[in-house]
Amino acid sequence: MKNLASKISAYKEALDGLPSEKTDNYESLVRTILIARDRVNHGLKNVSHDDKIYAHVVEQDKRLKEAGKVIVDTIGRNGFVDWREANQPPDTAWWWFLDERIAKNDEKAKEAAQKSAAFWIILTVLCVSGSIHLTADITRRFIGTEGDWATTINALLQAPLTVLNAGLGVLALGTLTDPGREWAEKLLTSVGLFKKYSFKKRFVVAAAIFILVLCCRLSLPAVAHFYVRRGLRFAEQGEQPSAVINFQRAISLDPSNANAHYNLAVMYETQNDDKNTDKAINEYNIALHYDSGLLEARSNLARLYIRDAKDEHDLNQVLQNLTNAINFSPQAWDVRYALYKNRGLAHLRLNHHPEAEADLREAIKIDQNRPGRQDSLNDRVAPHCLLGHVLYAQHREAEAMEEWDTCVRYHCSDEDIEPEWVREAQEHTKIVGDCVQ
Repeated sequence: MKNLASKISAYKEALDGLPSEKTDNYESLVRTILIARDRVNHGLKNVSHDDKIYAHVVEQDKRLKEAGKVIVDTIGRNGFVDWREANQPPDTAWWWFLDERIAKNDEKAKEAAQKSAAFWIILTVLCVSGSIHLTADITRRFIGTEGDWATTINALLQAPLTVLNAGLGVLALGTLTDPGREWAEKLLTSVGLFKKYSFKKRFVVAAAIFILVLCCRLSLPAVAHFYVRRGLRFAEQGEQPSAVINFQRAISLDPSNANAHYNLAVMYETQNDDKNTDKAINEYNIALHYDSGLLEARSNLARLYIRDAKDEHDLNQVLQNLTNAINFSPQAWDVRYALYKNRGLAHLRLNHHPEAEADLREAIKIDQNRPGRQDSLNDRVAPHCLLGHVLYAQHREAEAMEEWDTCVRYHCSDEDIEPEWVREAQEHTKIVGDCVQ
């Protein structure tokens, strides 16, 4: 046991004497260490297991392994080959194979570094690809408005952005191979922003850019609300083309914005032609798809369907939709007014005269009780025009004439009125000339 202790002590002293830099006797000192380790190994075979002794050996072995790379780089791998040929050590004598051990460690480290590099490169490329994809999408939404001059620019930008994004997708897959990683590394290094950055730092920068672009993309619904408000201001000023462009841009930024679809439908409807009426119907339906509780859209859509209804089945379907909307008990007086007026019109088309009269009188009542009403000069007369037809069909000519008289005299104050209703009222009342303003 004492003999083993002295061998371990000699092994330790040999390690203590190893200089940090190459000297003239460096190779001799290294061989002394390796031979001392041989003696320790031989001594361990002749003693029983002792944890304390093994702990000392492990401690010195750790020092030798830590110095292994410096030793191999200094001696050279060929030097270890020559030593093994001269000493013929067993395969278990790992200290004589420090060169192979370091080579394996270097290979493992290189492999780990390659895997790490591939991981960060893939993430970086994916972030860059995602940023370009989102940027292309944001650009398309901003300048892809129907009828806008920017549509041409949008078409010109989308093609190269799409090709670039596809190329980055291929690049991301290519980084799974060694040539792909090398090519991606050269590409990323060629970008000035990434030139001096490590793989991880490049990913952090790319991720930050991606998050920034993603936040911009997620903010588009809020920007869409801005364009809706802007469009409403243009509509109030009578600038319909500008209002249409703003509503279209709001829809492009956020296709699920029901208010944008509704207001665009209103703009289309005011243009009074079949093509734009079809567009209005489509936009009303889209608005209801995203917000079934948008009763204004339901009411306006019902009015258009009543006008174009081909048979009783169509009218009954509209009637049911209006009844469902009324059952929502809308709070806004103008929405309630429109729903009852339109349902009265549907009943009239179906010759349901008692039901039509009840709905039209309710619409008149709602209008007369509206907030801020001062006199009857600005009352809406559309239900009066329709009520005249209902009463006339029930042979109540005197009452019908009173309603038609109101229709003819005050129809200029009501925008929600069909010209033929006024003409028919004029034919019955024989009143001609301008209405009361």
